[in-house]
Amino acid sequence: MNYCEQIFKKSLRELKYKDLESFFQQEREESEILEFKSLGRDTMDATLTKHVFRTVSAFLNSSGGILILGSPVPTEIIKYKKKVKICHGILTLTSEYIEKDILINRISTAISYMPIGINIQVIEQENKYLYLIEVQESNSKPHQHNGIYHIRLDGQSKPAPHYLVDAMFNQIKYPDLDVTAFFLLHSETSDTIKLWAYLVITNESYVLNAIDYEYRIDFLSKGASSEDKTKSFMENMRLKVQPKTLAAGDKEEIEDHFYVDKAHCNDNLFIRINAYAANTPLISSYYQIKFDDKRSRKGLPIHKELFKNIKGQENKKIVQKLTEQQ
Repeated sequence: MNYCEQIFKKSLRELKYKDLESFFQQEREESEILEFKSLGRDTMDATLTKHVFRTVSAFLNSSGGILILGSPVPTEIIKYKKKVKICHGILTLTSEYIEKDILINRISTAISYMPIGINIQVIEQENKYLYLIEVQESNSKPHQHNGIYHIRLDGQSKPAPHYLVDAMFNQIKYPDLDVTAFFLLHSETSDTIKLWAYLVITNESYVLNAIDYEYRIDFLSKGASSEDKTKSFMENMRLKVQPKTLAAGDKEEIEDHFYVDKAHCNDNLFIRINAYAANTPLISSYYQIKFDDKRSRKGLPIHKELFKNIKGQENKKIVQKLTEQQ
């Protein structure tokens, strides 16, 4: 999640000193996703040790958030019978400069398991600096700092109760796989047709890898007794194993071909593509096959560059994808 967009209406990289100045012209209160820390009283080393590592760990174990190092000096007020920290006024900067890569490395090594999803923007103003740290919720929580698991509670970073730590350990998150496919009739005989397929399997996860993923292609013919294509009779099956890891954010492009009995080449023919990995649930996409006598590829719902290397520019029939992933 882009917390800077949510709070400042700008991305982290777009934020300037004047944006922070304008932000703190109003009284600002800390929240589950926002924490302030003024600079100048302690060294940056002390600030990291006392505040930053703990707060980042808490954001990782919660919903993520932004830590502003260089906020105005806070004041406390009573709100709904609780002490609340308010920041308003002049920003506090430090003359100590730490490169963002070094800062990320120091944070990462102070927290276990080693986190990812931490971004930093260093803003300079008249040879002094403030730091914005944007943290994404972790998919490999819980994380700890100095042997303590912290979470965000009531706008503060606090040690997590045992039941929440247990819940985080028991939490299961899977890589988010997506599978789509595009089909083209390659050739045909009196009895069969040859389909060419271009498959794209994407790991849409932010941090989780898909381990030893596979895909399977089923040919389905809708049964007379059922209108539900997911319960159709299986005509054929093809299984391909990809014994490798599909990293978070990556995609695998696969070319394949297969033969289908012409007797089944009608509007009742479906192709089901399943993608799954050792650490993921099954993901299915369904495609109904429609046979079109048009020779032109115009209107085919795919990018033209996918077919640059296909032999034979004229195709008697086009196989068209009708349905998206369900």
